[in-house]
Amino acid sequence: LQFPEVIETLSEQGRPEDGTDTGGVNMSETFVHMAPRATWRKGLTKDALLEQMRASVSQIPGVAYNFSGPIKDNVEEAVSGVRGQAVLKIYGSDLGAMKATLEQAITVLGKVPGVVDLDLYRDSSVPQLQLNLDRRELAHNGISVGAAEDVVQTALGGTVATRFWEGERPVPIRLIFPLQEREDETRIGNIVLKSASGALVPLREVSRIEKAVGRAAISREDRKSTRLNSSHTDISRMPS
Repeated sequence: LQFPEVIETLSEQGRPEDGTDTGGVNMSETFVHMAPRATWRKGLTKDALLEQMRASVSQIPGVAYNFSGPIKDNVEEAVSGVRGQAVLKIYGSDLGAMKATLEQAITVLGKVPGVVDLDLYRDSSVPQLQLNLDRRELAHNGISVGAAEDVVQTALGGTVATRFWEGERPVPIRLIFPLQEREDETRIGNIVLKSASGALVPLREVSRIEKAVGRAAISREDRKSTRLNSSHTDISRMPS
């Protein structure tokens, strides 16, 4: 709004509740309503204005911006699954090696004249509470991995156990631990599993519970290959 060519802006934060967009909760879109071109500052072009805006938002730490149009973004994402005019996709099973390869590619692509808004697509990490089951201890207590996972799923994520009918509308009944039980690492370790002999075994004795930083999302294509993307590569102004 500090630019006189901008009439108003509208910001969207996070992802829609209807599931129509795969964007993460940390995504922000800002729609900019521009004034008629005839009212712009004398001699100012669209490319020059974008460069001024890019320089302004680049001062915000930890945020990567991509300038585009909403319809163009939707078309590009429908075609490649990623927002960006040119997209480099790396496939494999080793996420660390794939990211290192993309970082090397970015170093090369960044030297190409006309390339702007070059970045890794959705390469973010989030704090996680990770539960790593000890298969040896589970086997010693006669507990299958599937049974342990079912208990953890119900306790922390919830499981639909049945349905309750309100007139003609079925309402799912979900079982889940109270919030205070799911937020405390010690209490999570106290979740009990039933052994083959009927004894109750605390989850902490058959798993390693630790706080760690993990990926916010892992993209796949055709439901099989893991994929990382280098996108937001706007080459619309690359010389022919």
